[in-house]
Amino acid sequence: QWQFIHMIQEILLTSANLCLASIHRCDLLFSKKQTFAKNKTLSYWKAYTFGSLSNVVDYQRKQVQAVGGLDPDSVEGKPFTLLYASEQGWPSPACCNDRIRARNICYAHSLAKLLPEMVAVTHNFFQDSPDGSSQGGQDYGLIAGNITATLSNGTGYPTFDAYVSTSSPAFGTSNDHYCCETWSVGCSGIKRIHGDFDPTSSVGRDITLHGWAWDEGTMGAGRAPVDVRIVVNGDIVMNNVTSNVSRPDLVAAGVSPTPDHGFNVTISSTANMLNISVFVVNSPSSNVPVQLEESPRCLKWNQGSYSPILC
Repeated sequence: QWQFIHMIQEILLTSANLCLASIHRCDLLFSKKQTFAKNKTLSYWKAYTFGSLSNVVDYQRKQVQAVGGLDPDSVEGKPFTLLYASEQGWPSPACCNDRIRARNICYAHSLAKLLPEMVAVTHNFFQDSPDGSSQGGQDYGLIAGNITATLSNGTGYPTFDAYVSTSSPAFGTSNDHYCCETWSVGCSGIKRIHGDFDPTSSVGRDITLHGWAWDEGTMGAGRAPVDVRIVVNGDIVMNNVTSNVSRPDLVAAGVSPTPDHGFNVTISSTANMLNISVFVVNSPSSNVPVQLEESPRCLKWNQGSYSPILC
């Protein structure tokens, strides 16, 4: 009996202290080892992020079966697989402005909703202290400190709008809320593909193609990368190029909730006129290839290099 109780305590330890902002801005923490349940060491800190909550779920299920002797899907075992993520907060030192914090609220909620084992998510403080919190003077509140106690003046503050956006009547059931309108997260209806074919660069006959693409319908609330196809003058020259290059500027610009959706490839050609198109392929949100914005792009060979021209 005591062994089983300890197992439950160990499970609860793994459920606590998930880093809300770690989806994008806690990358430095990934290289650190953290104390884990009776001086055990967990070498992959990513298990404590919303992006990899499934690792925690898997661990709990295995412990319920191995230590508790229960089927994790049984009536007796299922309650011990549930997650209550407590003491959420921003990393120290503070990582980001309120707009990015609001993005974190939206995206963390979307990731948490993917797991039926997730019962609830809490935060360190609901509201900032006017003088900063006691934790190093940093503000760790979910919403701004100058919002009144009645919350009547909260609208317009990004973190407050994101908090309201995660309510049941809005998130996943409507497109008329902050998380959907600003970050394309928590929308209802058909999932959408986003992306852009950026301007090319070239050295001699070598042309570098840049861009980004992501799909709301991929695993992890759009976190999983998509593949793109490169078509030059009607011929497929590259297929199934994975768009997983880090592009922090996408988050800063508000066009993607996560940064790892870029592509950067180089092709060579002997043709003097090029019509280059980029398509998202094999995407869960479309049965046919979807051409990116600003595609196609056309180039003309001129005095030893390619120059952009109108298509």
